[in-house]
This record gives sequence, structure tokens and C-alpha cells, in this order.
Amino acid sequence: MSTFPIAMTYNFVTLFTKASILVFYLRFSTSKRFNITVYSVLSLTVGYCLMSAFAVLYSCSPIQKNWNMMLEGTCINPNPWYGTIVSINVLTDLIILLLPIWLLRPLQVGCVQKTAVAAILGTGGLYVPASPFMSLGCLTDPCSVVGVSIFRLYVTVDTFTNNDFYHRYGVNYLWLYAS
Repeated sequence: MSTFPIAMTYNFVTLFTKASILVFYLRFSTSKRFNITVYSVLSLTVGYCLMSAFAVLYSCSPIQKNWNMMLEGTCINPNPWYGTIVSINVLTDLIILLLPIWLLRPLQVGCVQKTAVAAILGTGGLYVPASPFMSLGCLTDPCSVVGVSIFRLYVTVDTFTNNDFYHRYGVNYLWLYAS
């Protein structure tokens, strides 16, 4: 069974979502260092999302072995790759969540107004809407996107020793959609 369609879809959705947030932050740019930071995070996001989207397709030789495991051929060990990609995802989520602090720091307004603007800018990164068809852990209540990403990293690393394809990737993709 191939994970190519899921990987392609998820990685492009992640790419466009994070890129749109980062480009939005550029509209409020206050310094050249902030722009460099945003462009660096944007480059990292574009790079890891595109590489991870296409790496699944090219992880086996011949490519057809991705969806037909009965064919003769070889596949790479995906554990280091998935661990790295999920770690970079956690890092970019955290940076995107913290970037508004850099924007708000130089503002000449009161603490209450800064807190209100921070709450508005951070709303998308702080909460995930509950999924009605899932009843696992924090999916029944709103929870932190960064928290879900960190938990997904834990689940990904924890399933490295499991050879059961459906259990291994099913749990990972369940938390992938939550993040």
C-alpha cells in the first residue's frame, strides 16, 4: 500500500498554510532581521515540504514497489527520514507561533493591547478544532498545534520498531491530520 497520495496532499497543504502565514507576517515587518528570519523559515518550510512530498515516491527502486510490495527491488529505511521531517515540522510550528512576539515587541501600546493582538495573531497556531469522528486524547477538546506536533513526533519515533504497516502509519497519519 502506498502512502504517496497522503504524503503529497499533506505536505502541499502544510507548505501552503505555513507559507501564507509567513507571507502575512511580512506585511507587518519591522526590521531587516525579521524579514531574514521569516524568509529563512519560509525556505526551510518550502524545502522540507517539497522534499518530503516527493521522497515517498522515490524511496523505493523501482518506483512501482511503493504500491506493489510483491515486486523485486529495494526500499530505504524511512525511520531517519520521518523522524527528521516531523522534527522540522515541530520546529517550524514553534517558530511561526513565536514570530508575532517579535512583531509586537516594538509597538508603543499598552500591555493589554499587545496581549489582544498576540491572541488574535496566535489563534490559528494555538488551537485545533475538535474532530467529531475522533475521540482520542486532546482531539475531543481544543489543543495546541505545537503540542499535537510534539505528540506526533513522539508517536512517530515510538512506532519505528513496529513492522505492521497499517498500525504504524495509521497512528502517525491520524495525528498528522490533527496537526
